[in-house]
Amino acid sequence: MAAAGLPATAPAPIRFARRFLAQYGLIAVLLIMPVAFGIHDLRTEGDLSRLGNNLLDGLSNGSIWALVAIGYTLVYGIVELINFAHGDVFMIGSFVSAGFFGTIGLTAAVGPGGLVAGLLLTLIVAMLASGVLNVMIERVGYRPLRGAPRLAPLITAVGFSFILQNVGLLWRGGSQQGIVDLIESQQVLFSVAGVFVTHGDALAIVVTIPLVLAMTTFISRSRLGKAMRATAQDPDAARLMGINVDTTISATFLIGGMLAGSAGLIYALYQTTIWYFQGFTAGLIAFTAAVMGGIGNIRGAVLGGLIIGVIQQTSDNRIGSEWTPAIVFAYLILIMVFKPSGLLGDERTVHQEERLLRDDRLRPVGVRGVGAGGAGGRLHRLPHQTGGPAAPAGGGGGRRRRGDLRPARRPAAGHQGARRGHRPPRDRRDARGSVARHRRRDVCRSGPAGAGLRDGRPRRRLLRHSDGVVRGASSRGV
Repeated sequence: MAAAGLPATAPAPIRFARRFLAQYGLIAVLLIMPVAFGIHDLRTEGDLSRLGNNLLDGLSNGSIWALVAIGYTLVYGIVELINFAHGDVFMIGSFVSAGFFGTIGLTAAVGPGGLVAGLLLTLIVAMLASGVLNVMIERVGYRPLRGAPRLAPLITAVGFSFILQNVGLLWRGGSQQGIVDLIESQQVLFSVAGVFVTHGDALAIVVTIPLVLAMTTFISRSRLGKAMRATAQDPDAARLMGINVDTTISATFLIGGMLAGSAGLIYALYQTTIWYFQGFTAGLIAFTAAVMGGIGNIRGAVLGGLIIGVIQQTSDNRIGSEWTPAIVFAYLILIMVFKPSGLLGDERTVHQEERLLRDDRLRPVGVRGVGAGGAGGRLHRLPHQTGGPAAPAGGGGGRRRRGDLRPARRPAAGHQGARRGHRPPRDRRDARGSVARHRRRDVCRSGPAGAGLRDGRPRRRLLRHSDGVVRGASSRGV
């Protein structure tokens, strides 16, 4: 009868399937579409050139989403805020680039040297404009709400997104507008085994790789980059180490905005069309890429953007553009099922945050972790905390000890001595030494006969009366 209540062991095939899915399920999910369409191409066309073109076009599109996704993951890693206005900062970068083309008179008739110089100047202007705009959004909308509930800055971000959309609507109108195809983005530059590399593909990859490498090097090696990592890990500790947290957060928004501006220029040259609503779509895709790769992880954001670009291009070319959003989010759901932290996310992050929150709310009183009244592991609430159990009444005798930030409790009125039966910690008694104890005994003996303390252990606090009589003690002599 006892054996009947035990859980039955799963059969060996089921256990093997579970282990296989846990180890290789995520890889299998990512390879579903390429493998399936690769087999189809081999059967029908005899080569993989079509699949290669899909992958190349997807990587070039995904590099744009990767640049925008880095801004999302940078801001979330520092202040844990989803900056929904970031996609519209990307849109402003495209509009600034298109407007600057006309300002400097950059056309397709300009020679190669002038075209390269003009594009570099436009890239700098677009990055600076988007970066400054992002810093202004942080300074005006997010910094005053830094100590507010999480919902307040989130709604503020949505509000800034609508504001920027209306700015774009007033600037360029509500319809899509074409711009001058300066680089002839669809012209083939070279081909390899039937895979055609166009000017737009080369531009996207050539601009994205140096920017990502420069940004990661800056964050890992520069002084400000180390301050950003320290602020992301613990803002309070970074402040205590002398780091200007506000400046660091502003620098993070500046870097994210500059990357969004560069992505806006690449998008304008690659697609040759811009409109005010492109920021919403790009922001949604880039945020999905950041979550897919692991929010807060820069390499994960890049990887997520590239994967989404490949999925989009393959779906557009093979299945139909109307199914592309559903397929992208189906992939996101499957990845979250197999690895909730994202492709490159740290699974320990959530558990570490929960443990740190619990340790911060429940901190033991005293150095030894045992209260003076004999109760071990007592807990108290710090002044800056809003939750957690408060300290139990009793014990301590009005003395403040190291690690206890509560205000010292005073003895009741008319009671000058210690409470009956209270005993100070042993380390405090030992620290005074035998000479101090003998001195107190001599003072006690100067009073009337029979006046003494309980258990023959006198206290200096009990000798505050001018008549030499020890009150509040038993009649037992010293």
